[in-house]
Amino acid sequence: MSYKVFSLKYRPRDFDELIGQEHVRLTLSGAIKKGKVGHAYLFAGPRGVGKTTVARILAKNLNCVDGPTTKPCGKCTSCVGIADSRSIDVLEIDGASNRRIEDIRELRENVKYAPAYSRYKVYIIDEVHMLTEESFNALLKTLEEPPASVIFVFATTEPSAVPGTILSRCQRFDFRRLSPAEIHKGLAIIVEQEKINVTTDTLMEIARRADGSMRDAESLLEQLVSFADKEIKREDLQHLFGMLSPHLFFDLFDALLAKDPAPTIGLLCRWFDEGANPFEIYSGIVRHLRGLLLVKLTVKEIGEDYETEELTRLGAQAGNYDVLDLIRMMQVTLDFENACRLSMNTRIALELLILRLSFMEKTVDIADLVRHLKGAKPEEPAGGSVAERLVYKVKESRALLGSSLEKARISLKNGAEVEFVFDAQDKYHKEVFEDQKNHAFIEKTLEELMKTKPVIKVVLEESKPEPEDERVSKVLKMFDGEEVR
Repeated sequence: MSYKVFSLKYRPRDFDELIGQEHVRLTLSGAIKKGKVGHAYLFAGPRGVGKTTVARILAKNLNCVDGPTTKPCGKCTSCVGIADSRSIDVLEIDGASNRRIEDIRELRENVKYAPAYSRYKVYIIDEVHMLTEESFNALLKTLEEPPASVIFVFATTEPSAVPGTILSRCQRFDFRRLSPAEIHKGLAIIVEQEKINVTTDTLMEIARRADGSMRDAESLLEQLVSFADKEIKREDLQHLFGMLSPHLFFDLFDALLAKDPAPTIGLLCRWFDEGANPFEIYSGIVRHLRGLLLVKLTVKEIGEDYETEELTRLGAQAGNYDVLDLIRMMQVTLDFENACRLSMNTRIALELLILRLSFMEKTVDIADLVRHLKGAKPEEPAGGSVAERLVYKVKESRALLGSSLEKARISLKNGAEVEFVFDAQDKYHKEVFEDQKNHAFIEKTLEELMKTKPVIKVVLEESKPEPEDERVSKVLKMFDGEEVR
Protein backbone atom coordinates (compact mmCIF):
# COMPACT_ATOMS: atom_id res chain seq x y z
CA MET A 1 0.00 0.00 0.00
CA SER A 2 1.29 3.47 -0.88
CA TYR A 3 2.22 5.82 1.97
CA LYS A 4 -0.52 8.12 3.26
CA VAL A 5 0.27 11.37 5.02
CA PHE A 6 -1.16 11.78 8.52
CA SER A 7 -3.77 14.36 7.45
CA LEU A 8 -5.31 11.83 5.03
CA LYS A 9 -4.68 8.67 7.01
CA TYR A 10 -6.36 10.04 10.14
CA ARG A 11 -9.03 12.14 8.46
CA PRO A 12 -12.29 11.81 10.48
CA ARG A 13 -14.68 9.35 8.83
CA ASP A 14 -17.85 10.44 10.63
CA PHE A 15 -19.15 13.03 13.08
CA ASP A 16 -18.08 10.91 16.06
CA GLU A 17 -14.43 11.20 15.00
CA LEU A 18 -14.64 14.93 14.27
CA ILE A 19 -12.59 17.07 16.68
CA GLY A 20 -14.02 20.49 17.50
CA GLN A 21 -16.70 22.36 15.47
CA GLU A 22 -19.39 21.06 17.82
CA HIS A 23 -21.91 23.68 16.63
CA VAL A 24 -21.56 22.47 13.03
CA ARG A 25 -21.85 18.80 13.95
CA LEU A 26 -24.96 19.28 16.08
CA THR A 27 -26.78 21.46 13.51
CA LEU A 28 -26.08 19.19 10.54
CA SER A 29 -26.92 16.06 12.56
CA GLY A 30 -30.23 17.64 13.55
CA ALA A 31 -31.02 18.55 9.94
CA ILE A 32 -30.35 14.98 8.78
CA LYS A 33 -32.48 13.42 11.52
CA LYS A 34 -35.39 15.78 10.77
CA GLY A 35 -35.07 15.44 6.99
CA LYS A 36 -34.40 19.16 6.57
CA VAL A 37 -31.12 19.14 4.64
CA GLY A 38 -30.51 22.32 2.63
CA HIS A 39 -29.55 22.39 -1.03
CA ALA A 40 -26.54 24.72 -0.55
CA TYR A 41 -24.08 25.25 2.32
CA LEU A 42 -21.21 27.67 2.82
CA PHE A 43 -18.44 26.49 5.15
CA ALA A 44 -16.25 29.46 6.10
CA GLY A 45 -13.15 29.48 8.27
CA PRO A 46 -9.34 29.30 8.45
CA ARG A 47 -7.36 26.60 6.66
CA GLY A 48 -7.04 23.14 8.12
CA VAL A 49 -9.99 23.27 10.54
CA GLY A 50 -12.21 20.64 8.87
CA LYS A 51 -14.34 22.38 6.20
CA THR A 52 -13.89 19.84 3.37
CA THR A 53 -13.75 16.99 5.90
CA VAL A 54 -17.22 17.90 7.19
CA ALA A 55 -18.43 18.25 3.59
CA ARG A 56 -17.28 14.67 2.88
CA ILE A 57 -18.89 13.37 6.07
CA LEU A 58 -22.16 15.12 5.14
CA ALA A 59 -22.06 13.49 1.69
CA LYS A 60 -21.40 10.09 3.28
CA ASN A 61 -24.25 10.53 5.79
CA LEU A 62 -26.70 11.38 3.02
CA ASN A 63 -25.65 8.70 0.54
CA CYS A 64 -24.94 5.74 2.83
CA VAL A 65 -27.06 2.69 2.05
CA ASP A 66 -28.44 2.96 5.62
CA GLY A 67 -29.07 6.67 5.25
CA PRO A 68 -29.74 9.41 5.46
CA THR A 69 -28.06 8.79 8.80
CA THR A 70 -25.64 10.39 11.25
CA LYS A 71 -23.76 7.08 11.58
CA PRO A 72 -22.77 5.86 8.09
CA CYS A 73 -21.81 2.19 7.78
CA GLY A 74 -18.44 2.92 6.13
CA LYS A 75 -18.72 -0.32 4.10
CA CYS A 76 -21.24 0.27 1.35
CA THR A 77 -20.27 1.32 -2.19
CA SER A 78 -21.11 4.96 -1.49
CA CYS A 79 -19.22 5.19 1.82
CA VAL A 80 -16.11 3.48 0.44
CA GLY A 81 -16.17 5.57 -2.75
CA ILE A 82 -16.40 8.86 -0.85
CA ALA A 83 -13.67 7.80 1.61
CA ASP A 84 -11.33 6.92 -1.30
CA SER A 85 -12.23 10.07 -3.29
CA ARG A 86 -13.54 8.06 -6.25
CA SER A 87 -17.30 8.43 -5.94
CA ILE A 88 -18.72 9.68 -9.25
CA ASP A 89 -21.63 11.26 -7.35
CA VAL A 90 -19.49 13.31 -4.93
CA LEU A 91 -17.22 15.70 -6.79
CA GLU A 92 -14.55 17.85 -5.13
CA ILE A 93 -13.70 20.86 -7.26
CA ASP A 94 -10.82 23.29 -6.66
CA GLY A 95 -12.23 26.77 -7.13
CA ALA A 96 -8.77 28.22 -7.79
CA SER A 97 -8.03 26.04 -10.84
CA ASN A 98 -11.63 25.66 -12.09
CA ARG A 99 -12.67 29.28 -11.84
CA ARG A 100 -13.51 30.05 -15.49
CA ILE A 101 -17.07 30.45 -16.70
CA GLU A 102 -16.54 27.47 -19.05
CA ASP A 103 -15.91 25.23 -16.01
CA ILE A 104 -19.11 26.39 -14.32
CA ARG A 105 -21.12 25.96 -17.51
CA GLU A 106 -19.89 22.36 -17.69
CA LEU A 107 -20.90 21.88 -14.07
CA ARG A 108 -24.39 23.25 -14.84
CA GLU A 109 -24.79 20.74 -17.66
CA ASN A 110 -23.78 17.82 -15.41
CA VAL A 111 -26.15 18.94 -12.66
CA LYS A 112 -29.09 17.99 -14.88
CA TYR A 113 -28.23 14.28 -14.75
CA ALA A 114 -29.41 12.09 -11.88
CA PRO A 115 -26.89 10.47 -9.50
CA ALA A 116 -25.37 7.21 -10.77
CA TYR A 117 -26.01 5.10 -7.68
CA SER A 118 -26.51 7.53 -4.79
CA ARG A 119 -29.41 9.57 -3.40
CA TYR A 120 -27.64 12.88 -3.98
CA LYS A 121 -25.05 14.41 -6.20
CA VAL A 122 -22.83 16.47 -3.92
CA TYR A 123 -20.61 19.19 -5.37
CA ILE A 124 -17.87 20.34 -2.96
CA ILE A 125 -16.23 23.50 -4.31
CA ASP A 126 -13.14 24.40 -2.29
CA GLU A 127 -11.88 28.01 -2.15
CA VAL A 128 -15.08 29.10 -3.87
CA HIS A 129 -14.13 32.77 -3.47
CA MET A 130 -11.59 32.29 -6.29
CA LEU A 131 -14.34 31.97 -8.93
CA THR A 132 -14.65 34.86 -11.38
CA GLU A 133 -17.62 37.21 -11.30
CA GLU A 134 -18.96 35.63 -14.51
CA SER A 135 -18.64 32.16 -12.95
CA PHE A 136 -20.61 33.24 -9.89
CA ASN A 137 -23.33 34.68 -12.13
CA ALA A 138 -23.51 31.42 -14.07
CA LEU A 139 -23.74 29.44 -10.83
CA LEU A 140 -26.47 31.66 -9.45
CA LYS A 141 -29.18 30.32 -11.78
CA THR A 142 -28.52 26.74 -10.62
CA LEU A 143 -28.67 27.80 -6.95
CA GLU A 144 -32.00 29.56 -7.53
CA GLU A 145 -33.62 26.44 -9.02
CA PRO A 146 -31.53 23.45 -7.90
CA PRO A 147 -32.52 19.88 -8.83
CA ALA A 148 -33.89 17.97 -5.83
CA SER A 149 -31.05 15.45 -5.96
CA VAL A 150 -28.19 18.01 -5.94
CA ILE A 151 -26.44 19.56 -2.93
CA PHE A 152 -23.70 22.20 -3.09
CA VAL A 153 -21.11 22.68 -0.37
CA PHE A 154 -18.89 25.73 -0.80
CA ALA A 155 -15.75 25.99 1.34
CA THR A 156 -13.80 29.23 1.69
CA THR A 157 -11.22 30.99 3.82
CA GLU A 158 -12.52 34.38 2.60
CA PRO A 159 -16.32 34.54 2.88
CA SER A 160 -16.25 38.31 2.40
CA ALA A 161 -15.10 37.71 -1.21
CA VAL A 162 -18.19 35.64 -2.03
CA PRO A 163 -20.99 37.73 -3.62
CA GLY A 164 -24.02 38.46 -1.47
CA THR A 165 -26.30 36.89 -4.08
CA ILE A 166 -24.55 33.54 -3.49
CA LEU A 167 -24.38 33.92 0.31
CA SER A 168 -28.12 34.62 0.54
CA ARG A 169 -28.89 31.26 -1.04
CA CYS A 170 -26.68 29.22 1.29
CA GLN A 171 -26.84 28.07 4.88
CA ARG A 172 -23.62 29.46 6.35
CA PHE A 173 -21.48 27.73 8.97
CA ASP A 174 -18.47 29.52 10.45
CA PHE A 175 -15.70 27.12 11.42
CA ARG A 176 -13.45 28.34 14.21
CA ARG A 177 -9.80 27.73 14.95
CA LEU A 178 -9.29 24.66 17.09
CA SER A 179 -7.99 25.17 20.62
CA PRO A 180 -4.56 23.76 21.57
CA ALA A 181 -6.37 21.20 23.77
CA GLU A 182 -8.51 20.01 20.84
CA ILE A 183 -5.49 19.71 18.55
CA HIS A 184 -3.56 17.92 21.30
CA LYS A 185 -6.42 15.40 21.53
CA GLY A 186 -6.17 14.67 17.80
CA LEU A 187 -2.38 14.37 17.86
CA ALA A 188 -2.56 12.03 20.86
CA ILE A 189 -4.65 9.61 18.78
CA ILE A 190 -2.05 9.65 16.00
CA VAL A 191 0.99 9.08 18.24
CA GLU A 192 -0.81 6.22 19.96
CA GLN A 193 -1.66 4.54 16.65
CA GLU A 194 1.80 5.16 15.18
CA LYS A 195 3.54 4.11 18.44
CA ILE A 196 5.45 7.40 18.63
CA ASN A 197 7.14 8.21 21.95
CA VAL A 198 6.63 11.91 22.70
CA THR A 199 6.02 13.85 25.91
CA THR A 200 2.71 15.61 26.58
CA ASP A 201 4.31 19.07 26.79
CA THR A 202 6.10 18.56 23.43
CA LEU A 203 2.81 17.52 21.83
CA MET A 204 1.12 20.59 23.34
CA GLU A 205 3.88 22.80 21.95
CA ILE A 206 3.16 21.42 18.47
CA ALA A 207 -0.56 22.06 19.05
CA ARG A 208 0.10 25.70 20.01
CA ARG A 209 2.41 26.26 17.05
CA ALA A 210 -0.29 25.03 14.63
CA ASP A 211 -2.33 28.18 15.39
CA GLY A 212 -5.71 26.45 15.35
CA SER A 213 -5.13 24.29 12.27
CA MET A 214 -5.34 20.51 12.74
CA ARG A 215 -3.82 19.91 9.32
CA ASP A 216 -0.82 22.11 10.12
CA ALA A 217 -0.34 20.25 13.42
CA GLU A 218 -0.39 16.90 11.61
CA SER A 219 2.18 18.16 9.09
CA LEU A 220 4.46 19.39 11.89
CA LEU A 221 4.22 16.04 13.67
CA GLU A 222 4.99 14.22 10.44
CA GLN A 223 8.09 16.35 9.88
CA LEU A 224 9.27 15.55 13.38
CA VAL A 225 8.76 11.83 12.81
CA SER A 226 10.88 12.06 9.64
CA PHE A 227 13.55 13.93 11.60
CA ALA A 228 13.59 12.02 14.89
CA ASP A 229 11.82 8.76 13.99
CA LYS A 230 9.62 7.36 16.79
CA GLU A 231 11.40 9.12 19.69
CA ILE A 232 10.56 12.84 19.70
CA LYS A 233 12.09 15.18 22.28
CA ARG A 234 11.35 18.83 22.94
CA GLU A 235 14.85 19.75 21.71
CA ASP A 236 13.87 18.38 18.28
CA LEU A 237 11.43 21.28 17.93
CA GLN A 238 14.34 23.71 18.19
CA HIS A 239 16.61 21.73 15.87
CA LEU A 240 13.98 21.31 13.15
CA PHE A 241 11.90 24.50 13.42
CA GLY A 242 14.22 26.82 15.36
CA MET A 243 11.64 26.93 18.18
CA LEU A 244 12.63 28.01 21.67
CA SER A 245 11.15 26.79 24.92
CA PRO A 246 8.70 29.38 26.32
CA HIS A 247 10.53 29.20 29.64
CA LEU A 248 13.65 30.79 28.09
CA PHE A 249 11.79 34.08 27.68
CA PHE A 250 11.55 34.53 31.45
CA ASP A 251 15.33 35.08 31.45
CA LEU A 252 14.94 37.67 28.69
CA PHE A 253 12.27 39.65 30.55
CA ASP A 254 14.18 39.46 33.83
CA ALA A 255 17.10 41.05 32.00
CA LEU A 256 14.78 43.73 30.53
CA LEU A 257 13.69 44.64 34.07
CA ALA A 258 17.30 45.35 34.99
CA LYS A 259 17.47 48.01 32.22
CA ASP A 260 20.87 46.59 31.22
CA PRO A 261 20.94 45.81 27.47
CA ALA A 262 24.14 43.71 27.60
CA PRO A 263 22.55 40.53 29.08
CA THR A 264 19.52 40.74 26.77
CA ILE A 265 21.65 41.11 23.62
CA GLY A 266 23.84 38.31 24.98
CA LEU A 267 20.80 36.02 25.20
CA LEU A 268 19.87 36.84 21.61
CA CYS A 269 23.39 36.05 20.42
CA ARG A 270 23.32 32.70 22.20
CA TRP A 271 19.94 31.79 20.70
CA PHE A 272 21.12 32.73 17.21
CA ASP A 273 24.29 30.67 17.66
CA GLU A 274 22.13 27.68 18.65
CA GLY A 275 20.18 28.00 15.38
CA ALA A 276 16.98 29.65 16.63
CA ASN A 277 14.66 30.96 13.94
CA PRO A 278 14.58 34.81 14.14
CA PHE A 279 10.84 35.03 13.70
CA GLU A 280 10.37 32.33 16.35
CA ILE A 281 12.25 34.61 18.75
CA TYR A 282 9.99 37.52 17.80
CA SER A 283 6.86 35.37 18.17
CA GLY A 284 8.10 34.21 21.57
CA ILE A 285 8.52 37.81 22.74
CA VAL A 286 4.97 38.68 21.59
CA ARG A 287 3.54 35.56 23.24
CA HIS A 288 5.35 36.26 26.53
CA LEU A 289 4.23 39.90 26.58
CA ARG A 290 0.65 38.81 25.92
CA GLY A 291 0.88 36.34 28.80
CA LEU A 292 2.20 38.99 31.20
CA LEU A 293 -0.50 41.45 30.15
CA LEU A 294 -3.41 39.01 30.43
CA VAL A 295 -2.19 37.66 33.76
CA LYS A 296 -1.79 41.23 35.02
CA LEU A 297 -5.39 41.91 33.95
CA THR A 298 -6.47 38.67 35.69
CA VAL A 299 -7.96 37.16 32.52
CA LYS A 300 -8.74 33.60 33.57
CA GLU A 301 -9.58 32.20 30.12
CA ILE A 302 -5.95 31.96 28.94
CA GLY A 303 -5.25 28.61 30.64
CA GLU A 304 -5.18 26.57 27.41
CA ASP A 305 -2.54 28.81 25.83
CA TYR A 306 -0.02 28.38 28.65
CA GLU A 307 1.16 25.49 30.82
CA THR A 308 0.33 25.56 34.53
CA GLU A 309 3.96 26.13 35.55
CA GLU A 310 4.30 28.88 32.95
CA LEU A 311 1.18 30.65 34.22
CA THR A 312 2.56 30.58 37.77
CA ARG A 313 5.85 32.12 36.63
CA LEU A 314 4.02 34.71 34.50
CA GLY A 315 2.02 35.76 37.56
CA ALA A 316 5.19 36.26 39.59
CA GLN A 317 6.99 38.17 36.83
CA ALA A 318 3.95 40.31 35.97
CA GLY A 319 4.10 41.78 39.48
CA ASN A 320 7.23 43.69 38.39
CA TYR A 321 5.47 45.41 35.49
CA ASP A 322 2.75 48.06 35.28
CA VAL A 323 -0.20 47.40 32.93
CA LEU A 324 0.42 50.58 30.93
CA ASP A 325 4.11 49.71 30.54
CA LEU A 326 3.19 46.24 29.21
CA ILE A 327 0.74 47.81 26.74
CA ARG A 328 3.45 50.18 25.47
CA MET A 329 5.95 47.31 25.20
CA MET A 330 3.43 45.28 23.21
CA GLN A 331 2.75 48.21 20.87
CA VAL A 332 6.46 48.78 20.24
CA THR A 333 6.97 45.05 19.63
CA LEU A 334 4.07 44.80 17.15
CA ASP A 335 5.43 47.83 15.28
CA PHE A 336 8.57 45.75 14.63
CA GLU A 337 6.72 42.79 13.07
CA ASN A 338 7.39 43.63 9.43
CA ALA A 339 11.03 44.43 10.17
CA CYS A 340 11.48 41.10 11.95
CA ARG A 341 9.59 39.13 9.30
CA LEU A 342 10.77 40.75 6.07
CA SER A 343 14.08 42.48 6.76
CA MET A 344 17.27 41.12 5.21
CA ASN A 345 18.90 42.01 8.54
CA THR A 346 16.45 40.25 10.84
CA ARG A 347 19.04 39.81 13.57
CA ILE A 348 19.75 43.55 13.70
CA ALA A 349 16.01 44.30 13.73
CA LEU A 350 15.57 42.00 16.74
CA GLU A 351 18.54 43.56 18.54
CA LEU A 352 17.08 47.02 17.90
CA LEU A 353 13.72 45.86 19.31
CA ILE A 354 15.41 44.54 22.46
CA LEU A 355 17.31 47.82 22.89
CA ARG A 356 14.07 49.79 22.55
CA LEU A 357 12.45 47.64 25.23
CA SER A 358 15.51 47.87 27.47
CA PHE A 359 15.66 51.66 27.44
CA MET A 360 11.90 52.21 27.64
CA GLU A 361 11.04 54.43 30.59
CA LYS A 362 8.11 53.72 32.89
CA THR A 363 4.81 55.43 32.15
CA VAL A 364 4.47 58.73 34.04
CA ASP A 365 1.16 60.36 34.95
CA ILE A 366 0.94 63.92 33.53
CA ALA A 367 -0.26 65.21 36.93
CA ASP A 368 2.87 63.85 38.62
CA LEU A 369 5.00 65.41 35.88
CA VAL A 370 3.38 68.80 36.41
CA ARG A 371 3.82 68.55 40.19
CA HIS A 372 7.46 67.66 39.66
CA LEU A 373 7.98 70.71 37.46
CA LYS A 374 6.31 72.82 40.13
CA GLY A 375 8.79 71.48 42.65
CA ALA A 376 6.03 69.98 44.78
CA LYS A 377 5.86 66.52 46.28
CA PRO A 378 3.09 64.18 45.10
CA GLU A 379 0.00 64.54 47.23
CA GLU A 380 -0.61 61.94 49.91
CA PRO A 381 -3.97 60.21 49.45
CA ALA A 382 -6.59 61.21 51.95
CA GLY A 383 -7.20 58.59 54.61
CA GLY A 384 -3.52 57.92 55.30
CA SER A 385 -1.94 54.53 55.16
CA VAL A 386 -5.19 52.50 54.92
CA ALA A 387 -6.04 54.15 51.59
CA GLU A 388 -2.52 53.60 50.25
CA ARG A 389 -2.45 49.94 51.25
CA LEU A 390 -5.98 49.35 49.91
CA VAL A 391 -5.10 50.67 46.44
CA TYR A 392 -1.82 48.73 46.46
CA LYS A 393 -3.44 45.41 47.44
CA VAL A 394 -6.33 45.79 44.98
CA LYS A 395 -4.01 46.64 42.06
CA GLU A 396 -1.96 43.53 42.81
CA SER A 397 -4.81 41.24 41.78
CA ARG A 398 -7.34 43.46 39.96
CA ALA A 399 -5.61 46.12 37.90
CA LEU A 400 -8.78 47.62 36.40
CA LEU A 401 -10.47 47.98 39.79
CA GLY A 402 -7.26 49.41 41.24
CA SER A 403 -7.21 52.06 38.49
CA SER A 404 -10.78 53.03 39.39
CA LEU A 405 -9.87 53.31 43.09
CA GLU A 406 -7.07 55.72 42.18
CA LYS A 407 -9.72 58.04 40.75
CA ALA A 408 -11.49 58.25 44.12
CA ARG A 409 -10.68 60.39 47.15
CA ILE A 410 -10.60 57.97 50.08
CA SER A 411 -11.08 59.07 53.66
CA LEU A 412 -11.44 57.23 56.97
CA LYS A 413 -14.09 58.46 59.41
CA ASN A 414 -15.23 57.38 62.87
CA GLY A 415 -12.82 54.47 62.95
CA ALA A 416 -14.75 52.06 60.70
CA GLU A 417 -16.44 54.24 58.04
CA VAL A 418 -14.57 54.53 54.72
CA GLU A 419 -15.79 57.17 52.27
CA PHE A 420 -15.03 57.01 48.54
CA VAL A 421 -15.63 60.29 46.70
CA PHE A 422 -15.87 60.09 42.88
CA ASP A 423 -16.08 62.95 40.39
CA ALA A 424 -19.70 63.33 39.22
CA GLN A 425 -18.42 63.79 35.65
CA ASP A 426 -16.72 60.38 35.73
CA LYS A 427 -19.43 57.84 36.60
CA TYR A 428 -17.59 54.95 34.90
CA HIS A 429 -15.13 54.38 37.78
CA LYS A 430 -17.97 54.59 40.31
CA GLU A 431 -19.87 51.89 38.36
CA VAL A 432 -16.77 49.67 38.31
CA PHE A 433 -16.44 50.19 42.06
CA GLU A 434 -20.11 49.37 42.72
CA ASP A 435 -20.10 46.14 40.69
CA GLN A 436 -21.27 43.45 43.12
CA LYS A 437 -18.13 41.31 42.89
CA ASN A 438 -15.80 44.32 43.01
CA HIS A 439 -17.63 45.83 45.99
CA ALA A 440 -17.41 42.53 47.89
CA PHE A 441 -13.69 42.26 47.10
CA ILE A 442 -12.99 45.81 48.38
CA GLU A 443 -15.04 45.17 51.53
CA LYS A 444 -13.08 41.97 52.22
CA THR A 445 -9.72 43.69 51.59
CA LEU A 446 -10.63 46.60 53.89
CA GLU A 447 -11.68 44.17 56.60
CA GLU A 448 -8.26 42.47 56.40
CA LEU A 449 -6.47 45.82 56.59
CA MET A 450 -8.57 47.40 59.33
CA LYS A 451 -9.16 44.23 61.39
CA THR A 452 -12.84 45.18 61.60
CA LYS A 453 -15.87 45.12 59.29
CA PRO A 454 -15.94 48.48 57.42
CA VAL A 455 -18.91 50.69 56.60
CA ILE A 456 -18.50 51.79 52.98
CA LYS A 457 -19.97 55.05 51.73
CA VAL A 458 -19.86 56.18 48.08
CA VAL A 459 -20.26 59.86 47.16
CA LEU A 460 -20.50 61.65 43.81
CA GLU A 461 -19.11 65.18 43.93
CA GLU A 462 -19.07 67.93 41.32
CA SER A 463 -15.47 68.85 40.59
CA LYS A 464 -14.39 72.49 40.78
CA PRO A 465 -12.53 73.87 37.75
CA GLU A 466 -8.85 74.41 38.51
CA PRO A 467 -7.33 77.81 37.72
CA GLU A 468 -5.16 77.89 34.62
CA ASP A 469 -1.51 77.33 35.52
CA GLU A 470 1.08 79.09 33.38
CA ARG A 471 3.58 76.28 33.94
CA VAL A 472 1.06 73.68 32.77
CA SER A 473 0.56 75.69 29.58
CA LYS A 474 4.31 75.72 29.00
CA VAL A 475 4.56 71.93 29.45
CA LEU A 476 1.70 71.32 27.03
CA LYS A 477 3.23 73.65 24.46
CA MET A 478 6.69 72.10 24.87
CA PHE A 479 5.39 68.54 24.27
CA ASP A 480 2.65 69.53 21.81
CA GLY A 481 0.13 67.94 24.18
CA GLU A 482 -3.30 68.56 25.54
CA GLU A 483 -4.72 68.49 29.05
CA VAL A 484 -7.16 65.66 29.71
CA ARG A 485 -9.50 66.04 32.68
